[in-house]
Amino acid sequence: MKNKKTLLVALTSVFLASACSYSPLAEQPIEVSNSKIEIAQPEAVKNLLATDSEALWSQDFDHYQDSLLLQVSQAISVLVKKGDLANADLEKLTFYLRVYSSFGPDKDWPEKTAEALNNALVNLQNMQGFYQITSTTARLHENYAVALYRLYFLEPLRLSTADHIEPLARLIDLYASSDLIQNSADNNSEALEYALWEIIRASAILPYEATRKNKAEHLNIFSEEESLSRALLAFIVSENATINGDDWPRQHASWALANYYNVYNKQYLNAYYQKSEAEQKQLDDDEITLPVQKKMTDLDNSLWQALTNSMRNISSKKPVADDDSDAESEAVSGSELGTTLGSEALKTLFSVPYVVSTYRGKSECEEGSLKDRCIAPTVEEATPIKHICSDSLFIRTQKMTKAQLDDSCNQLISQEAVFHEKLATSKEPAANDFNDKLRVIVFNNAAEYNKYGQLVFDISTNNGGMYIEGTTQDPDNLATFYSYEHFWVRPKFQVWNLNHEYVHYLDGRFIKYDTFNHFPSNLVWWSEGLAEYISKGDENPKAFKLLNKAKQDEWLTLQQVFDTKYRDGTDQVYKWGYLAVRFMYEKHREEYRQLAHFLKTDFFDGYKKLLDESGKQYQAEFNTWLTEHNANFVDVNVEKNPQKPRQFYRYTYKDYLQPTHLKETSQHMHWQYWHENALKDNKGITVTKE
Repeated sequence: MKNKKTLLVALTSVFLASACSYSPLAEQPIEVSNSKIEIAQPEAVKNLLATDSEALWSQDFDHYQDSLLLQVSQAISVLVKKGDLANADLEKLTFYLRVYSSFGPDKDWPEKTAEALNNALVNLQNMQGFYQITSTTARLHENYAVALYRLYFLEPLRLSTADHIEPLARLIDLYASSDLIQNSADNNSEALEYALWEIIRASAILPYEATRKNKAEHLNIFSEEESLSRALLAFIVSENATINGDDWPRQHASWALANYYNVYNKQYLNAYYQKSEAEQKQLDDDEITLPVQKKMTDLDNSLWQALTNSMRNISSKKPVADDDSDAESEAVSGSELGTTLGSEALKTLFSVPYVVSTYRGKSECEEGSLKDRCIAPTVEEATPIKHICSDSLFIRTQKMTKAQLDDSCNQLISQEAVFHEKLATSKEPAANDFNDKLRVIVFNNAAEYNKYGQLVFDISTNNGGMYIEGTTQDPDNLATFYSYEHFWVRPKFQVWNLNHEYVHYLDGRFIKYDTFNHFPSNLVWWSEGLAEYISKGDENPKAFKLLNKAKQDEWLTLQQVFDTKYRDGTDQVYKWGYLAVRFMYEKHREEYRQLAHFLKTDFFDGYKKLLDESGKQYQAEFNTWLTEHNANFVDVNVEKNPQKPRQFYRYTYKDYLQPTHLKETSQHMHWQYWHENALKDNKGITVTKE
């Protein structure tokens, strides 16, 4: 499969008549009078129901009290028996699930908690009238969807996701056909839009989390049950894919389908790495294929067709002059559809967010199912600001201020001196290296990096930034470091991995001969460990915390670190790489600099021989060095607040998708990563809620 490296069982649905048959609630008195069910709620549930919703978004409320989630889940199931969709307690308890997802414990739940919660949500969507649209049911739809994507990535609930694929598909179909959403203030269209927003987000985030966790049974839920992906494709062609001229629902549905593509791609890669090298080469050369590849291609083609049909539907509703009506009809239904409606508009819909969210870019857009279907923004469009730091360094960015640019330049220039001192380079570049200038590209956030990094610069963006060395022997080559603002620590300004990635440039320019892939092996520990060591110096508590948390017999040997590959995981690549580099520099500086000399002079055999000798000869000393540091380790970042709200994973959602009119309020919010208190403005004053 070409470009494979770009980034690149189902359970039976069971409805239990009573979710409480095993629970303490089953023993509570339930009195039937006038066909109404009266419920004696546990004290914890009573207290929750009596607490103001805004007060629930706080650690002042005890979200860690024993069995709270279990009791809330059981209470929901009992309320469902009443059959009253408008029950205020039912709304509040289902709403509380999103609060709990941020404030309550995410592990070590009491026995049967996950089962009770899943039963509660299955029971909820089986209520009579649930699949009708009113402002009341819309609120329950919203709560249901948020609970799914905020809780079902947790290990106890992952496989229960299978119970909710078809219900989500039914909700997508329901909102696709509703005539209440368009221009319907009398029917509280905003409540319906909030519900639709969260339903589609759940449809996107659930497969996204399956890809992140990368467990076969979890991935199979999405690859084997296609009702939700079919519903999303059908939704794109529906009238409600665009609401009052705003196509945010269509964009969200395309993003959700991208996450389905990523499930298929993850399954492909998992199978690929189980193959022999010969079979991998056959797959690379398209001599053989895997069944899941057809799913990826079919999805590309199906979405393109759905977007084309969607645009045709929109165009057909535009008023035209009587004498032009036949021509318009013929044009939009013929092969000139792209030209008539604007091929760039269609390509934009396909490219963002779909193509970029599948981590494919410029190269993939020149072949296969993406050929002639992508936009091609310019460097100037993506990064309009250019700032020159020095003769050898300049920055292109989207939104940085002059002060931020100057500070970033100063950081890099000062770090360069440290690099040359530690590596004793004499500031002499490697032979035939013409990378005498570095371009630094800084995006406003990870979403912008994902959008433009692939379409403009043809790089994979499923990472925290990267350095592309290029062909060092080419005098016209331009080495480039790509990154984005450390947006989750705002208002403080930082560029994510700025110093780390700059070391890669210095390493390639002044140490390693030729390009990145020139040497056959054993360079991961060197490249990433050196970048961590130069950028962090002696201040890397996370590396020693990793050491401290592991048992001593689980510590890696020096040779294991030297043999590190990128697939060994971030801890080994970065933290253990740092430890090995720092050890070699502190304890065996002469040998470390000799290793650098071998790399600079293109003598890999000498490098590998000295590396292997060091791995054996210094292992005992390395272990002693680790032990000494571990004994002196003090975790200065000990969590002062062990029950601190959990953040919404910063890469899950793309801010450019956010509908501007759907504001975050105490009733429609999550404890987002970019602010610990979403209910307060930057002056600490409580914001008025809707």
